[in-house]
Amino acid sequence: MSRKEKDPPRSILARNIRKLRLMREMSQQELARVADTRQALISAIEAGDANPTFDSLARLADALRVDLAELFNARAKHEGGNAVGRNSAEAAANFIKSSETSGRNS
Repeated sequence: MSRKEKDPPRSILARNIRKLRLMREMSQQELARVADTRQALISAIEAGDANPTFDSLARLADALRVDLAELFNARAKHEGGNAVGRNSAEAAANFIKSSETSGRNS
């Protein structure tokens, strides 16, 4: 089983947001300010504990200057561009689907 198959979308999201934030030399507080959200949300996302809304993810992608799908790219190197993997959109769709399911169970 490849690493991509082992990593649920939330773990991929957490890893990619942290990597992108650090590459841009941003603190969690700075990213939160630019994305118009709370630092606590950034911390929870990076820990894999948050279930961010689509709007929050779109604002984070904008603040990090990447396409939304890049946040879910399991093969992302985040070096020199937006090399979006073939399964990024699928991972994003699975994340949204799992978010909707968990929201109904609350």
